[in-house]
Order: sequence, then C-alpha cells, then structure tokens
Amino acid sequence: MSTQQLEYHELSSLFPLITGDDFALMVKDIEANGQREPIILFDGKILDGRNRYRACRELDMEPQTSIYTGDDPLGLVLSLNMHRRQLTVAQRAIVAAEMIRRKREIETGEPGAEEDAGRTDTPLPGVEDAAKALGISPRSVSAALRVFKEGTEELCEAVKRGDIRVSAAEQVTKLDQDQQRALCERGPRAIAKAARELREAAKS
Repeated sequence: MSTQQLEYHELSSLFPLITGDDFALMVKDIEANGQREPIILFDGKILDGRNRYRACRELDMEPQTSIYTGDDPLGLVLSLNMHRRQLTVAQRAIVAAEMIRRKREIETGEPGAEEDAGRTDTPLPGVEDAAKALGISPRSVSAALRVFKEGTEELCEAVKRGDIRVSAAEQVTKLDQDQQRALCERGPRAIAKAARELREAAKS
C-alpha cells in the first residue's frame, strides 16, 4: 500500500468523484500506462487529482504529486474539470450552488467555515459570478440552491449524477421529504413525471 496519505482540499470536492465503470477504466489505464498527470497539492491537500489518487491507492502505487503555486486555486479546479468532463446543466448548477453555499458559510461564520474565514486566496463567487464561471444561467443556479436547501440528500445526488434536470428537482422540493425519497427510489422517470404534474398544478 502507498505510504502517502493525503486529504482532499474542500475546493476539490466541488465536482463529484468518478465511480463505477468510469473509475474502473481509469484504474486499468493507470495500471497499463502509469500515472500520466501529477496530483496537484495546495495547503498540503489534494486540489486536483482525487480520482488519480484513489486509483494509485488501489494499485498500491506511490502517487506522483506537484505543488500548486498560483493565486487562483478555485479557477484551476474549475478550468481542469470543465475541460475533462461533459457535465449537464444540472450538474454545473449543483457545482455553482455548492460554491455559493460555502461562501455564505464563510460570511456568516457557520460551523465548518472557520478554517477559511478571512482568507483571500480561495475566493468563492456569488450567483452571477458562479453562473458565469460555469457557463449557465443565474436562474439555474438559484434552482440548485433551492434543491440544496429543501431537497433530500437522495434528490441532490440524483441531480449531481445528471439523472434529472435541476428544474425538475426544484419542483419536487415542494413535496415533503418522505415523498421526495419515495420518488427517488422509483427513479428519474418518476421524478420527471412528478415535476411535470406539480408544474401543471401550479399553472392551473
């Protein structure tokens, strides 16, 4: 087993981890071709490369790392992940909403925000800035914020996976938590159907 134990920087967790077949393919590629990109560290934690790190650990390989010396770690995380991944609008909206949630935690001094309070090297944007950075509309970001606030964990995860649109998830947050969980258990089609019915009921 690799001797290097590394923690994830909070900015790295804005984007979901690769799982399932995609992660298995990454492990096979690194096993066959080696680790072609270094894991980037910032403040001693993984800023970029969580999936490569996990693959190296699984293969009992010592991960190759490099230190980030720039002044825009958030910009680096966004740039690298936006180029690597084909994210849906809903997934981008969730990333933007997570950025804003963390900014608000820092500003209000809620638990979990103390570590970064007062720092200027990892600024997190507001709705307009987040929407622009992720290439989506402010309305999509606002919808994602509502999903985070009023949706169940299962509903948020469905949006993160790209299973449902953020506008559909926003409609479903009008239901109570038990109803949301029941819909999530039935799958994306059930969620989309319920969202349409809620939308039509609101119109009438």
